[in-house]
Amino acid sequence: MKIKVLHLITRWLESGGAEKNTLMTIESLSRDKYEIALAIGGDSETEPLIPGVKIFKINSLKRNIAPLSEIRAFVKILLLIRKEKFEIVHTHQSKAGFLGRLAAKIGGVPVVIHTVHGPLFHENQNLLLKWFYLFLEKIAALFTDWFVFVGNDLKDYYLKYGVGEPARSTVIRSWIDLEKFKRAADYDENKINLLKEEMGLESRTPLIGMVGRLEKSKGWEEALAVAAKVIARHPQAKFLFVGKGSFLPKLKEKIRKAGLENSVFLPGFRNEVEKIMAVFDILMLTSPKEGLSQILVQGAVMGKPLVCFDVLGAREMIKENGFIIPDRDKEAMAEKINLLLADLPKAKEMGKKGMALVNEEWSLTHIALKNNELYEKLGEDILLDREK
Repeated sequence: MKIKVLHLITRWLESGGAEKNTLMTIESLSRDKYEIALAIGGDSETEPLIPGVKIFKINSLKRNIAPLSEIRAFVKILLLIRKEKFEIVHTHQSKAGFLGRLAAKIGGVPVVIHTVHGPLFHENQNLLLKWFYLFLEKIAALFTDWFVFVGNDLKDYYLKYGVGEPARSTVIRSWIDLEKFKRAADYDENKINLLKEEMGLESRTPLIGMVGRLEKSKGWEEALAVAAKVIARHPQAKFLFVGKGSFLPKLKEKIRKAGLENSVFLPGFRNEVEKIMAVFDILMLTSPKEGLSQILVQGAVMGKPLVCFDVLGAREMIKENGFIIPDRDKEAMAEKINLLLADLPKAKEMGKKGMALVNEEWSLTHIALKNNELYEKLGEDILLDREK
């Protein structure tokens, strides 16, 4: 008899990193051993179609704080767990993580796993808010049998603040199609110039790019401020802000008000993000918090010089291949980008030093092995209890 598993996530976005990680976790688990379901929240953009996986939608589970909705969501999660008799509950993201872990323990679920995709508490928060979220994470940790982290920095950060235990924590990377990004890194000059032409850009134009969801919380206002400072020094440079999201109209307006319509472009969401990243001379990231940004990993694979604010995961992906900017200093980030633009051949060589930082840990084979090892280890007691 298969072990019944529920994955629970706050919302399902088409382009979300946590969603891709969750999907890969589900797809990597043996269907001979596990019967898998997925529950998603009401803010989800779409309902995923995963062969052999039953999908539940909990409309009251939303990202924003709303006490009445959260009570309803908690009750619905608890009733779902009891009705379906799940034996492993694996939660993702903060809201689903807190409510789901609490409901799972009250519902008598033998094994509760939580994947930390990014920090709920971090250094760029208001201090009171940071300590409040830390308090919530410590409460939720009491109901957690195992923590999975997407990066070593993130794991060390949580353990430093007393969330989780080393013996019950592991790092499992988020899958990256390494070969796809390596192929894009090998595009010749003609291919790159053709891609630039398709976007209406001249072949000699220096390009700085940033990729992510277009939400205010991802640091796009800071990115625009950096762009303005760089363009003042290098007016020939262009910026590509790649992605989609609710902040798009406001970002367009801010670009217009700054008079940067001819220097900062919004090409939208791209399924084949590696093709647009191939034209970047420099990859920047201004997000105030990350666990381990998949864009930094992808940029490192492609040998791009990286310039990033000091967030978790940056030190894993930036050694001699770029710059980490402390204190969210926009002036300092602009100076480093200007330094790279002043000698692009040297910047290109710098970026190539990052290619060796990404290894088989990000491969589907390795991730599948790690996930199945973890589930088998935690499922042993479930099978023993069944025999009693």
